[in-house]
Amino acid sequence: MAKRSVELNNLMDKITIINDNIINAPEIFKGKTVDVVTCNPPYMNQGGGFQNGDEAIKAARHEVFCTIEDVILSASKILRFGGRLYLIHKCERLCDIFVYMRKYNLEPKKLQYVIPKINKAPNLVLIEGMKGAKPYLHTLPPLVIYNEDNTYTKEYLEFICERG
Repeated sequence: MAKRSVELNNLMDKITIINDNIINAPEIFKGKTVDVVTCNPPYMNQGGGFQNGDEAIKAARHEVFCTIEDVILSASKILRFGGRLYLIHKCERLCDIFVYMRKYNLEPKKLQYVIPKINKAPNLVLIEGMKGAKPYLHTLPPLVIYNEDNTYTKEYLEFICERG
């Protein structure tokens, strides 16, 4: 889907989609650096939560092939100084993410909670980290997905349109 999106938006000369385990990124790039790494990593610890019997779904949801620390370490190795890492993750993993980001010289710069509906607790968080940056975390207003009538909010539609 990502490759198709790049092609449909005629961005083949600007974006390269690599479908591989992020642990292999330093070897794939062999000393080259990149400007941006985006990742939707597995949310659950390897032993945590319900584990689906389908191996592909299990690997997408659980840290079977890589941990959040692996993701952040690999991103740090391939990002140029000032390069950015973008993650989406479960709110309950935020402390782990910040610890690993600082450990591997990726400073958390922006944070935005994702809320399914108004008056609900956030269930996801969007995080931007910058390699080699000075400490300062900017918290953006939360992104609410659904209105009370289960239609998408104006903010969410604007969010996906400006990025998608």
